[in-house]
Amino acid sequence: MASIGASLTLADVGTAVGIATAVLTCLTNTLYTYRRDRREQRECEARLAQLERQS
Repeated sequence: MASIGASLTLADVGTAVGIATAVLTCLTNTLYTYRRDRREQRECEARLAQLERQS
């Protein structure tokens, strides 16, 4: 394991960090988009229910 770490250059480490950052950003964005979609769906259903009560 130490030999792998010793053979990595700064460019290799930078690439690995960049890839890890991109993956984490994608996962975080997916989570927040999913949560926003659920929230907007509940809001839409509540508005439709309110409109149906008014009719």
